[in-house]
Amino acid sequence: MNTLNTHFGIGQATAITKVVVKWPSGLVDVIDNVTPNTTLHVVEGTHLGTKDVESIQDLFTMYPNPTFDIINFKSNKNFAPIEAKIYELSGRMVLQTKVERESISVKQLNAGNYLLVLIDKNGKTYSQKIIKK
Repeated sequence: MNTLNTHFGIGQATAITKVVVKWPSGLVDVIDNVTPNTTLHVVEGTHLGTKDVESIQDLFTMYPNPTFDIINFKSNKNFAPIEAKIYELSGRMVLQTKVERESISVKQLNAGNYLLVLIDKNGKTYSQKIIKK
């Protein structure tokens, strides 16, 4: 396996409020208040973020959450999700489906906490934690 080490600087800044890691799987890890001049070891799915860099609430509303079988989306801007992926909190994908009529079915999932990743028509991804009853 090849190393995926990344090195970056912060210029004249004296603090790091957060580090956002966007993984190829669609998961987003967010680590808050990182100490400068340190090595940060990030394992995919261990710091799951509840939102991407842009504010989720500015893009869409998701309801109901918690849910029994259907999750609905109401767009607040030009957000048009076309695909949804749902991950267990361990990082394993358990559902991949197309978004139809601004909703998806999660009926087949077991009760628990999940990470929903939405992909819009421009290829951007947005993530949100969901609870399946």
